[in-house]
Amino acid sequence: ASALRAAAPAEMPPAICINDSLGGQRVTEAALGWQHALVLTQAGAVWSWGFGGYGALGTGTRDDRVVPDVVDALLGMEIIGIECGSYASAALTSGGALYTWGWGKHGQLGHGSAMNSLWPREVRRDRDGADMWPVRAVSLGHLHIAVLGAAGGMWTCGLGSHGRLGYPSPEERLPRLVESNSNGDPLRGVRMVDCGYAHTAMVDGFGAVWTCGQGSYGALGLGDLRDRTAMSLIEALPPVRRVSCGGFFTAAVDRSGRLWTWGRNDAGQLGRPCYLRSPSVKGVDPPPSSAPIERDAGDGLVDRREVPKPDREVDQGRLSGAAAPPFSDGKLDPDGTEDSRPALADLSVACSRAGAVSADAAGVSCGHAHIGVLLRVRGP
Repeated sequence: ASALRAAAPAEMPPAICINDSLGGQRVTEAALGWQHALVLTQAGAVWSWGFGGYGALGTGTRDDRVVPDVVDALLGMEIIGIECGSYASAALTSGGALYTWGWGKHGQLGHGSAMNSLWPREVRRDRDGADMWPVRAVSLGHLHIAVLGAAGGMWTCGLGSHGRLGYPSPEERLPRLVESNSNGDPLRGVRMVDCGYAHTAMVDGFGAVWTCGQGSYGALGLGDLRDRTAMSLIEALPPVRRVSCGGFFTAAVDRSGRLWTWGRNDAGQLGRPCYLRSPSVKGVDPPPSSAPIERDAGDGLVDRREVPKPDREVDQGRLSGAAAPPFSDGKLDPDGTEDSRPALADLSVACSRAGAVSADAAGVSCGHAHIGVLLRVRGP
């Protein structure tokens, strides 16, 4: 069934309004991690709640929060953007300053170490000592981060396996400039960037989409399952205005308002039919621990609580390096569980339920195995 198909009213969970917990402040932006959440209010304050392990909430502790708590370290700053990774967080100020905190296992915070951070810390200089300010945008993946500068340059750091950083490197603990694409041309004029579980996608000034990283399930949209260590052009796409990376799939909205998706589709997250409800490939999310564990939390302290184990990145899906089978449409599975080339998602069900004649996609956001689309509908 289509991932865009709405559930029956009886299946819908009750809506929960959190504004009372924010002192009545109006929310202007929200970001969701694996088990924590951030919101940005109109007053420019950042609030966090959920799983506090690794310092993901930025409140100076590893304590969980069941109601929103303000991130005191950011008070007084004019925050204009927030972002969540799996267990890390980031905030961007109006002046172009970038702050990160939380899980730093592979240097994905950009602080120059693999330590966790319980409080927001500014990320200003890259590994060569160059000033990245002003920062225009940031995206956090599972174990890596991408930073977009005002002049269109892009920096990445964190775990480098599968090529997700856009250059060959096992790990980078300070942001490193992505100097060139797969053609050897200088990488300039980047308009937006988004990080998935183990892959990265960017849009250049011409609206072209480039991807790198883990190719499992065809998540890169390049017609095969191979990893790429450099940004590679998806030639099958028209110019786009937005791209979003999920766990092992990707979505893009073109300039005509059409939604394109590719990669893993075992749950229907591509917005196209999936004929197998049980995927033929095993391995889904890293399971949470069922017993207390004792592990170095990254800053010399030991966390004995029952927490998920994100230290082990799961290499899910078909083995990278395989070539696509010779299906004419690039589909890797005739049952619809994955597709290595971009194809249009079906928005007709969403239009029908909204009572609209037609609809354009105005925005898209991908989770690990689901997708949300903002539609601009036209009535009868």
